[in-house]
Parts: sequence; C-alpha cells; structure tokens
Amino acid sequence: MNVRLKHETITAARYTLRHPLIPAWCAEIDLITASDLLALLTYHKKCGIAVQTLWDFNWIKNHYRSQSGCKWLFYSGNCRCGRNDDRRFFLWGDVTVTWWITYMQGVFELLKDSPSGDTVRTAADRTVEMVRASNCAVCPGQVKENMAEFSNLLAQKVEEIVDKIELEMDF
Repeated sequence: MNVRLKHETITAARYTLRHPLIPAWCAEIDLITASDLLALLTYHKKCGIAVQTLWDFNWIKNHYRSQSGCKWLFYSGNCRCGRNDDRRFFLWGDVTVTWWITYMQGVFELLKDSPSGDTVRTAADRTVEMVRASNCAVCPGQVKENMAEFSNLLAQKVEEIVDKIELEMDF
C-alpha cells in the first residue's frame, strides 16, 4: 500500500471516532474486509479508553494555573445553579457548579463511544443552551464564551491522546 493510501486510511479511521463504536449499516461497509473492520473497531475502542485518562483533571489545573483563571467554574453566592459536594470534581479544594459537573459526567460517557473533539464541542453546545435557559443570575451571561474556550481545550486534549493511538492495520 502506498503512503498516500495509508494516510487516507488513518484519516478515515480518525473520522469514524466522531460516530458511535458500532456504526449503523452503510453501503461502504462492503468495501472493507472483516479483519480491517476488526482493526477499526479495536482502534476506536482503544481511543475511547485512552481519553478516559483525562478524568484526573490535572490538565485543567495546568492550563488555568489557579482558581482565578476559571472563576466561572465555581459556585458563587449569586449563582442559582447549585453546587455539588462530589469531591471528584473539586478543583483547588473547592466545589464547582452543578451544570459543569453534569457536563463533565455526560461528555466522558459520550467519549467512551465517540472519542473525538467534535463530541466534546457538541456536548458543550447543549450545556450552553441548558444554562442559558436557567434562572441563574450569573452563569447564563458567561457560559458561552467560557465553555467555548473550555471545550476547545478539552477537545485538544482528546485529540492529543487519540493522535498517540496507532491504527493496527496491514498497509
């Protein structure tokens, strides 16, 4: 197989990460062998597992450096969104807003099946809509800009991890 075809195959495999692990039937499925399909599904599964390492949140702390770099994540007295005392989501020893916790739980569940930056950004868009529809006096006015930056950061981290996973296919 030539270098160009290998590159196109890897690009196509990366594109499949935007979709669930077990795809719907499509006409193109007849164009690949069973062993190539197994390699593709294995690659997809490995990527879904690998991105779960982002649960440690050190990447957030390294990026923002301190709580003041991402104040919007933390519950304040005027916020009506609520807070959650789940210690897994504490950053710098403080509680974060409930809607962000819901986003993180949801996006990491989605990433198991569709490990791509697009998955992260789509989930962020849904979160922005939900927060904007809330009756909070603080969060709706700042959520779009902050979640756009945050989801781009998380999407970048997802893509960096996926880049390291090899598609094990005979070329």
